[in-house]
Amino acid sequence: MTRTVMDTALMLQAMAGPHPCDPHALGLPVPDFVTAARPEGDLKGVRIGWRPYLGNTVLSHEVREACESGLNAFADLGATVDLVTDDFASTEPIWLVLTQSFWNARFRQYVPRFGNR
Repeated sequence: MTRTVMDTALMLQAMAGPHPCDPHALGLPVPDFVTAARPEGDLKGVRIGWRPYLGNTVLSHEVREACESGLNAFADLGATVDLVTDDFASTEPIWLVLTQSFWNARFRQYVPRFGNR
């Protein structure tokens, strides 16, 4: 979708912000993606936690290699990268309850009109 980090920042800036159909975005400030993408300074003092598995047990080797390559670039810019290995249970059961609650709140008004199919 974009060719550079700055192009990505410009795209995100144009797309960012609350939308009346997105309850997750309402009331949140819009980050300044363009300023954050400027290649000024370094990452000294920034600490990055890298957790390859987020409740899953399988990770494509291509994805892992791409992530680790990015982490190496962050480290080269001065960031500290820490591998996080503590237990992490899948959050999918909790996420399903939350997302289905949002769908219910948003669309239940249409059930009388279209039925519960």
